[in-house]
Amino acid sequence: MQMPLNLISMIKYFLAFGVLSLYLISCNPPSKYFDPEFVKLNMTLNDTAETISLGDTLKFKLTIPDTLNGVSRRVPVNTLQQGFYTFTFYQIDTIAKRGIRLGGNCIYVTEGTTDGFQVNVSKSTKPFTATLNLIPPSKGVYNFQVTPQPGTIRVNNSYEAGLRVNVDVTDKHWSMFISYFGSGWINDLPQVDASGYAFYAFKVN
Repeated sequence: MQMPLNLISMIKYFLAFGVLSLYLISCNPPSKYFDPEFVKLNMTLNDTAETISLGDTLKFKLTIPDTLNGVSRRVPVNTLQQGFYTFTFYQIDTIAKRGIRLGGNCIYVTEGTTDGFQVNVSKSTKPFTATLNLIPPSKGVYNFQVTPQPGTIRVNNSYEAGLRVNVDVTDKHWSMFISYFGSGWINDLPQVDASGYAFYAFKVN
C-alpha cells in the first residue's frame, strides 16, 4: 500500500527537523536561560580593517563596566563572581562553501581564561576583563561569532543575568560573504546583531 504524498512530506519534514535540532544542540550546548533579564556589552577590537595581514592577531577585549544596564535595573559592579560568553572561530572553505572550525594555537586569552569555546572574564580585581586573541593560520576568509545564546554575568553576590556580547564596530564586513554564499544567508544577521551577538567577518592576505 502506497502512502499519500502529503503524509510522506510530513514524515520527511519531522525527520529533518529532528536531525537539525540534534545538530544545533550538539553545536551549542544549553546554558542557563535568562528571560527576560540580560545585559548587553560590547568588546573593543584592535584592528577593524576588512583585510589584515598573515601573522596579525585580532584582539577582542571585553571589560565589565562599573555599572551594568540590565533589562530591569542598573546595577553598580563591586565584585564579579562570573562573566562569560561562548564563541566560534571559522575559516571559510570558499570552494566547498563551508566553515572549518579553528581552535588550538589559533586561540588564546589574556586577562581571563578559555577552553577554546567559552571565554571567562578575570574576576579577582578591577578592571574585570578578558581579551580573546585570534591568530588566523593562513590566508583566506574568516568569521568570528559569539554564540547566539546568553552567557552569564553575576555580580555583588546578588545580581545575575544573561550576558550578550557584541563588537563595537560599525562595519562587520558581512557583505564580503555575498560573493561566496549569496545574499540570502545574511538576512538574519541584522536581527542577531541587534539582539547583542557578534558576527564579524574578515580576510587575511
